[in-house]
Amino acid sequence: MAGNPNGSSTLGDSVTTIFNKNFWQDPFAFNIQKGVPVSRIDWSGYGTNMFSNWLSPSAVIAQTSQARFDVLMGRTAHEVIQVRSILYPWGIRVVRTITLFRTSSNYVYRVDSGWQAESEGLFDFRYKFLKVDGTESPVQKPYTIHPGVVRGLFNIKNIREDDNVDDFKAFNSIGSPQDIVVDGQEIHYTGSPFQQEVICRPVWFDADVEIENVVQGQHLSFTKEGIKTGRVACKKILGYVQLAPSGIPITPTQFANLLAAQGGAIGGTINCQVALHDSNQQMRINRFDINASGLPLNNIARTIEINLLQMINEENVPEPVKPINEEYIL
Repeated sequence: MAGNPNGSSTLGDSVTTIFNKNFWQDPFAFNIQKGVPVSRIDWSGYGTNMFSNWLSPSAVIAQTSQARFDVLMGRTAHEVIQVRSILYPWGIRVVRTITLFRTSSNYVYRVDSGWQAESEGLFDFRYKFLKVDGTESPVQKPYTIHPGVVRGLFNIKNIREDDNVDDFKAFNSIGSPQDIVVDGQEIHYTGSPFQQEVICRPVWFDADVEIENVVQGQHLSFTKEGIKTGRVACKKILGYVQLAPSGIPITPTQFANLLAAQGGAIGGTINCQVALHDSNQQMRINRFDINASGLPLNNIARTIEINLLQMINEENVPEPVKPINEEYIL
């Protein structure tokens, strides 16, 4: 302060990180930088006039989807910066918009939408990018995920960042020459080798968690296959919004390390009761988690279910859960 630069931005740290890494910093090479999207700029002795309304409908992961600048005589008249990303480990698509505008009284106002969910939490991490030859390359399953008895998260709201929880940070080692994806497009990078920063910011949010065979504490619903499920209201669920890199998700190893950073599991508290295999035997659940493990939640629940049914001499006993491709992320 006191006239000294402090590196702060009117966009806020999260949006600034995404915007700057999209248009300048990552990777730092003049031959591939797009620069700030301005469609017209005029200079005069009274100040600069600048106009732009840049849109990117394909923005998905840590990318800028809109950049509007209206500057009159060197002063901001109207500015809109919108970014989109994904929330781990649930696969929730999120968007955030910062709006700056000047009123007739010459005051400048700032409106921050905060992170808003654009999708449900269905563990959907699909993305696509343009290859060097210009063809589209969709990636359907960057991770192996088996949801188990937790079908997904719905009605996501009240997403808020928490400075008391550390960011998840890692690095991608970029060599030269190497084909890399930058902002949704693959390029043949020939600059100096560098460490590409990976940043995921912690957030808390509220949601309705859909659980199979829930009998108490839920809003009753059915899946497309006719399986009885219930959505249980849950508050303060932990997640991480990706801020970098842009256009691609984190690697499977980084995903596992993200979970490990929170003791191996990320989730939230819940209060409901489920029926074991549609029987009269019930179990109360007070927490749900996702973990990178060979012993997922549905494996634990199925083992308890089998033991209880065998204790009452039930004939209809389900088979134990078997791993799929020897991998689990639940």
